[in-house]
Amino acid sequence: MPTPSSEPTYPPAPPADRIAVTTPNGTATSADSFTVTQPTPPPAPAITSFTPTSGPEGTEVSIVGSSFTGATAVEFNGVAAATFIVDADTLIRANVPAGATSGPIAVTTPNGTATSADSFTVTQPTPPPAPAITSFTPTSGPEGTEVSIVGSNFTGATAVEFNGVAAATFIVDADTLIRANVPAGATSGPIAVTTPNGTATSADSFTVTQPTPATPTVAEIAATTGGTSDLYPNQSRVFYHAGSWWMIARAAADGDWYLWQFQNNAWQQLTLLETRSSSRLDLQLDPTSGRLYVLFSHRSTPKLLRMTYDISGWVIDSGYPKTISSFAADKNYPMSFVRDSRGEIWVFQIKSGELRMNHSADEGQTWDGLQVLATGLGKGLADCGEFYQNGVAYVGVGFADGGTRGIGFLSHRLGGIRSQAGPTNPASSGSLVVSSRARKWPWPWPAIRACTCFSAPDRHRPAIPATCCTVAIPPPGSGRPMKSTAAPMPG
Repeated sequence: MPTPSSEPTYPPAPPADRIAVTTPNGTATSADSFTVTQPTPPPAPAITSFTPTSGPEGTEVSIVGSSFTGATAVEFNGVAAATFIVDADTLIRANVPAGATSGPIAVTTPNGTATSADSFTVTQPTPPPAPAITSFTPTSGPEGTEVSIVGSNFTGATAVEFNGVAAATFIVDADTLIRANVPAGATSGPIAVTTPNGTATSADSFTVTQPTPATPTVAEIAATTGGTSDLYPNQSRVFYHAGSWWMIARAAADGDWYLWQFQNNAWQQLTLLETRSSSRLDLQLDPTSGRLYVLFSHRSTPKLLRMTYDISGWVIDSGYPKTISSFAADKNYPMSFVRDSRGEIWVFQIKSGELRMNHSADEGQTWDGLQVLATGLGKGLADCGEFYQNGVAYVGVGFADGGTRGIGFLSHRLGGIRSQAGPTNPASSGSLVVSSRARKWPWPWPAIRACTCFSAPDRHRPAIPATCCTVAIPPPGSGRPMKSTAAPMPG
């Protein structure tokens, strides 16, 4: 009799291809088999077309296909695009990268790489169009005339030339229009416009003419005034700049001071400058910088205007006018001034029998204060200017002595020596070395040259002696008298 087994017994296992479910009460096995298969791999990308089919570097190309989601690279004949955008599973946009050559386009995803059947052709970029000139108006005129140049592709213009002479300023109004003024020194010839893409030269020539001298039409300009209370009539000032005559004068309608320009054979009223009709004025033009300095000397505190010229005309600079501190004005005692080659401004006036001076080294922002250069003069006028003697720059002031019917002259060395080989025009080339002593004077006007010509018997024929004296003026409040030493006349 067999020995009972100590191992438990189990029902037979179901076949491997059947599904079995076991509970404490037994196991059930499916009658059918379950077939285990391999998973379907994700589809690889595919390219069906692209547009455009050619273009230079940087061209955006739209690539159409399938399974583009998750794309990791787009290549043009093996050169990877720096950036690309997957717009949809069927669309990618990419730019032709630098250095790409003609060949197929490839799109890579984690599931593979698709290569286009057709090639993308890399072309050379089309150069930007060169400028062209079709016409200009007017066809002739003097220096300073504004010329409108019509053509194409003017955007980015870097130069406008009149027969080879560059216009100082020009305005590109549109891709088809430039306005420029005929520059100083231009001669008759073609007009040229230069841009980064080339130079256009007009087929016709612009004729540079000489400005026509014209007799001013003064019907709207007020006459100067005078009388017992106005010992020195106010006077208009005329100057020439940028191909035009200009004037500062009073308008007959309101008596105010305006800037005028002579155009179309008449004076055209432009900018209001001063509202006191009894003001006196002086002006100085700096043609190199295109700046105009105007001094009005009637108000209790006189004022200095600075104006700058551009293609549109004269514009009052921001922050101006500037008042001249410690220097009272009076309509009977007009002032004169000079702006020297260093840019410093000197203002002179005869008032209460004194020749008075004020000085600014910063374009009228600040002033040194009133200084008296001569006394006992009675009533008179002063005028001033800069001159050079043996290469040395000076400011000189001539003044009339109403009491003695004589005239006087004082000069002050500016502290700089100009090279003898250089020109005398301070705006031209040539060095001007400023002495360090110019900033260390014990008082602003320590030594002046005074011509001893105050005893002329006839104010119209003053006696001009051959000698002058060096006058040392003591500091104000020192109580010391002026001292003079005879010396030969300069020069």
